[in-house]
Amino acid sequence: MASYVEIANAAAIAVGTSARLTDPTDDTVLGRAVAAVWDVERQAALRDGAWNFAMRRDSLPRLAASPKHGYTAQYKLPADCLRLIEVYGYERECYQLEGRNVLASITGPLDIRYLADVAEPAEFDVAFTKAFSLRIACAIGNRIAGSTFKEELNWDKYRAALAEAKNSDAMENPPIRQYESEWITARFTAGATDLNRIDGGRGWW
Repeated sequence: MASYVEIANAAAIAVGTSARLTDPTDDTVLGRAVAAVWDVERQAALRDGAWNFAMRRDSLPRLAASPKHGYTAQYKLPADCLRLIEVYGYERECYQLEGRNVLASITGPLDIRYLADVAEPAEFDVAFTKAFSLRIACAIGNRIAGSTFKEELNWDKYRAALAEAKNSDAMENPPIRQYESEWITARFTAGATDLNRIDGGRGWW
């Protein structure tokens, strides 16, 4: 798996500079540029997908204070949560994310799956690492290479690498069956009944 230095140097290559890091703490133009954007761009790249390597599960206890209106309970997200992926056993319309709390009319605990803020490069998937290095390049390119840096081209490369990484990541899991909510199925049934009544049962639709 790649290290901080390897990812930074891959970004440097994408930028088109001959400068390289030998240590994460290198006090050079490249070293300072990478360090300045590393955490923000890492979190943004993580949020750009639903990566298997960053997926976590937790059971959230109900908070003592209830929401002022609309729901009867609230649950605080884990400190390392970057993105809520799923609340088990409930349709999306049964809960609401507000700030760092999940609001719901559920007794609890709340079982969730979420995307974690993975800080250790050794835990990154290889395909994600490639995309992340290109995102770093986009963030530091103008500072390192000035007007010669082709920012739009590199964003296109990032998007392409991101799509490739997401596809590879998705293929590692079996397909997930998507269940329609009762609200959707009820509308469909009601719609068919209404059409049947209008058409006199001839089924023209």
